[in-house]
Amino acid sequence: MIAHQPHEVNMQGPSLSTIQASCFLCPVLICSRDEIACNFVAMHFVRNFSMAKRAGVFEPEERIDYNSLTEETFNWQEWIERESRKRIGCAIFTQDVAGSIFQGSIPSMSPLDFDVELPCYESCWEATSASECLKRLKSTPQQPLVSTAMHQLRSTQNPTSSILEVSGFGMFTLLKGLHCLVWQVTHYDMEPALDLNGSSSATSLDEQLSQDLSGQLVSSLADVTIAAHTSQAIKLVNSALDSWRMIWDARQHREMDHEYATFVLDPLPFWWLAKLYLLLHCAGRSIKENSEFANPRSKGLNTAGKIVAMTKVVGWLQRFRRRPDEATDPRSMNCLKHLMKPVGGSPPNI
Repeated sequence: MIAHQPHEVNMQGPSLSTIQASCFLCPVLICSRDEIACNFVAMHFVRNFSMAKRAGVFEPEERIDYNSLTEETFNWQEWIERESRKRIGCAIFTQDVAGSIFQGSIPSMSPLDFDVELPCYESCWEATSASECLKRLKSTPQQPLVSTAMHQLRSTQNPTSSILEVSGFGMFTLLKGLHCLVWQVTHYDMEPALDLNGSSSATSLDEQLSQDLSGQLVSSLADVTIAAHTSQAIKLVNSALDSWRMIWDARQHREMDHEYATFVLDPLPFWWLAKLYLLLHCAGRSIKENSEFANPRSKGLNTAGKIVAMTKVVGWLQRFRRRPDEATDPRSMNCLKHLMKPVGGSPPNI
């Protein structure tokens, strides 16, 4: 039991491997769909955050110019520990935001002041020698801080003037940061929701989404609805989402051997999910109470209800991730193992 380890009893800094193992436990507990296990997740996350903080995972580190290093001056073991800290920090941050995505909980970390460097490219991380690692570090763009990249995404200036080059894991982390902002603007928004069912369309919003929950339809409906909404904060977050997508599509350095291999390296479904959350919030009056799209944030639900809601969101992500020509297997819907299944080397459901 981690709670009885000396570093927890004496509140000391644990090893990075201990934090890694503990971080893996959070999604296992959530995916068990067991009420007792799910009730334990919040407390377990707090312990993970405490361990990481005591181990200095969130402390800013001096940036290294890898182009100035040689094989003789490059310390591979030190780099592995440094990169492990970054990856653990970003993993804990994304797990914190996952609570708001799947269960509507309040995010405890802000991406705007999260001064941890984004993870490197997978080819660097998976290098099998010091020389190979240094070679790949020199040939790939250096990663910015999460806070720096988030402020750039939120800038009202034309993002094409300074395109970010970010790794796949890094883009996933930034998208989770945008999900944190989506939670904030929808939670505190006081503007009235729109009723789209009174428009000229003969098909209700519920019916449109039920018949075709594709990323293209969701993003199109979201942009039209948000443009008609009166909240400037929501418009700004939607603009930041669009900037993220532009950067994702415009990247010059891409690792096709890794992209779309796992949901962490395949962030587009979470981008469409963010658009869907904004759409459902802005057009809340168009959604029937008994609709599957009602109450996506699990407001007022007990643990059992939140588990059902989480399963529903996983099902949405699975539908976003499915390729247009892929047959639907009813057994795969709302199943985490199918959400995490590799989809190959091409983007799904564009």
